[in-house]
Amino acid sequence: MGTRTTIPKEIKEQILSRIKNEGVSVAKAAEEHGISSKTIYYWLRKGSMQETGVLEMGRIRKQNKWEHHGACCTTSTSVQ
Repeated sequence: MGTRTTIPKEIKEQILSRIKNEGVSVAKAAEEHGISSKTIYYWLRKGSMQETGVLEMGRIRKQNKWEHHGACCTTSTSVQ
């Protein structure tokens, strides 16, 4: 298990900016800064929830679940 360190806010913002604006992959940013890609995905998820709002994220999740469920269940094959 790795050691837990606190990433300065400025570095975190720089990493997220590069991913969102410059198209740097999460894996590459994680490797460059010596942190877990899971940490960066957590930051991205946390940031998107703050920007969108918790209720809106819940609505989107329900909609995505419904669309996924509908897409997988509307395909029918006829047996002759």
